[in-house]
Amino acid sequence: MTWIQGGPLLEVSFLIYCDSITKLECFVNFANLEINMDIEKFVDGYEYDFENSIIIHSIEIDFIAQIGRTRKGTIYISEIYFETYVVDLCFFGSAFDAVEWNQVGIKKDEYIYFIGLLKELYEIFDFRVGGIALEDDIKVLYASEQPWPNIDYQIVNLKCTELDKKLSEFVALIWNEKIEQLDTEVKAMHVHQKIKNDGIMFTNDWQETF
Repeated sequence: MTWIQGGPLLEVSFLIYCDSITKLECFVNFANLEINMDIEKFVDGYEYDFENSIIIHSIEIDFIAQIGRTRKGTIYISEIYFETYVVDLCFFGSAFDAVEWNQVGIKKDEYIYFIGLLKELYEIFDFRVGGIALEDDIKVLYASEQPWPNIDYQIVNLKCTELDKKLSEFVALIWNEKIEQLDTEVKAMHVHQKIKNDGIMFTNDWQETF
């Protein structure tokens, strides 16, 4: 049985450069998970197609966390380019609880807990960019649909022009200005605040109900 059933999924994801595979273990310390076997599988990877044209490096870990209320989650860690990773924490994102699946939903006043989680992750990992969205992760900021890993997903290919186009799709987003200084015009058009470590955090008033 699937750990999280139904939908939509609320995704808290971030992009990070990591020069040592063993450092990935710290991404899940908050859930007290043992992932040694998963790390081995991650290093080995698996084939994308029969031609072995691409080797996928990805792991999936189920967990339970206290985020406002006790809720199920799944962490996906994927290498999208050399030493460049997306960490994606997925939760049942409906506004209504699903008692039949033992899953709590996310009420509008509970989004603040997930925004707090995103800020905490940024303070710990100093990631390049991270965000919260329904049924989307931070890779949507790349102007590419190529399967990963791929050179298209280099961190230098993240552009603030794509950020401006996609920002409305996120509940919240943190942009690290170590990548690229955001235009004053982009900042002026969206609600934002400065946070630690050269971060700019954008937030939207989330109105959708599922």
